[in-house]
Amino acid sequence: MKFRFLLITFLALIIIGKAAFAHTPADISIVPDFVNNTVQVKVLHPIVPHDERIHYLKSIEVTADDRQPIVYSFTFQKGDYQQVDAGVPDLKAVKKLKVKACHNTCLEKDFDIEAMVNKTAE
Repeated sequence: MKFRFLLITFLALIIIGKAAFAHTPADISIVPDFVNNTVQVKVLHPIVPHDERIHYLKSIEVTADDRQPIVYSFTFQKGDYQQVDAGVPDLKAVKKLKVKACHNTCLEKDFDIEAMVNKTAE
């Protein structure tokens, strides 16, 4: 009986310990390229060196207005950032871009593309 209790306690600590190291991505930034209809998406998600195949950003999802999302999946992360260049057809016509980055938990951020287009036109 004591062995069973110790085993259950040990397994619970392992599960809780893994959850403690899982953290939400810290920040999302974008750089739109209106000439080539692409958006460089950069997600800050610090990791411990030599842990890039265990602790990494699982996916980045880019949604322009109400279009079908573009999903990028990953199996490792090198460094503290995960970056993608997303092709967005007719980027100048997009009003809002939503980026969702997920590890075990997700960070979602909206960007006002319409305001960025107007700012570059000035």
